[in-house]
Amino acid sequence: MKKKVLSVVLSMAMAAGLLAGCGSSGTSGGGGESASSGEKVKLTALFCAHALTADINEFKWLQEFEDAAGVDIEWEEIHSDWDQTKPTRFASGDIPDLLFSATNDADYITYNGLFEDLTPYISKETTPNIQAMFDEEPDTLVLAKTPEGKIYGLPKFQGKWPGTNGVLFINN
Repeated sequence: MKKKVLSVVLSMAMAAGLLAGCGSSGTSGGGGESASSGEKVKLTALFCAHALTADINEFKWLQEFEDAAGVDIEWEEIHSDWDQTKPTRFASGDIPDLLFSATNDADYITYNGLFEDLTPYISKETTPNIQAMFDEEPDTLVLAKTPEGKIYGLPKFQGKWPGTNGVLFINN
């Protein structure tokens, strides 16, 4: 049960981060509260950010998300050296419940079994914003799926303008 709650909350958290302001104006609310105690589910999260990014605890929308989802998230911010730290932490199993900008496709193969396949939890009923993103932008589903058809993480979608993101560099 805990694995399912964590996976659903992960999907919700990633969708909220990716799709802030998109989709329905309603909220599901309370999805993370423990049915037996009414207490919030406690989660850990790691956010890899640029050194100039504001402190994650200052993001009002994250607190609003935690309240709406019925979860309490303990945030860890990494501003540098994550690529050197990650192998040791992942190999030891020291991994938070939620990861933002902290993994790449190779991690799902390198650390096989460490990540939950989210595919069974993504549907119009359980994760409407994620499903809407996949429906409206089919490329995001292609990016999200492994060759085996599993989804371990969600892509970041920022629109399609401009049509390319090529950058010209001149070496002098």
